[in-house]
Amino acid sequence: MEFSGTEIGTLIHLVMENIDVKGKLDECDLINQIKTLTTKNIITPAEERFIINRYLDKIEAFYSSDLGNRLRKSDLIKREVPFVLKKKANEMLENLNECDDILIQGIIDCYFYEGDEVVIIDYKTDSVKESEIEEIKLKYAGQIALYKEALEKIEKMKVKESYLYLMSLGKAVEI
Repeated sequence: MEFSGTEIGTLIHLVMENIDVKGKLDECDLINQIKTLTTKNIITPAEERFIINRYLDKIEAFYSSDLGNRLRKSDLIKREVPFVLKKKANEMLENLNECDDILIQGIIDCYFYEGDEVVIIDYKTDSVKESEIEEIKLKYAGQIALYKEALEKIEKMKVKESYLYLMSLGKAVEI
């Protein structure tokens, strides 16, 4: 079964949200955790096969990376956190009335506490080449800035770092 890019992104986010980060997170443990997601009807058998065959190594690489290890050491990890941020309309688009407000809704993939500060991770499943990293950083800088602003209001803590984790490259890119 083939999945669209959007379906793959949604599926990866669902799996990353439900992984027990205190587990061993080696190949065997991840396979068992993914199979459990199927047993709990969180993903389908076809989605399970797809994840295990095409993304297991990428998920394992994340959790064994420096950023993944930092996440695993945290005492407080939040995943798939929705937010609503109120902004002046003209802050978002110059030609809008400064008296009008707009609401921005989003979902922060993951953040974790490190001491008295917060680190944001946004998973990206797009196929990216090494030569496109700067372009990707520019593409998502505004989104990450909104996440940071929302999170600092929600948690009343400083966001010290924000990362895109590029699944296709197995690489964390600081924004």
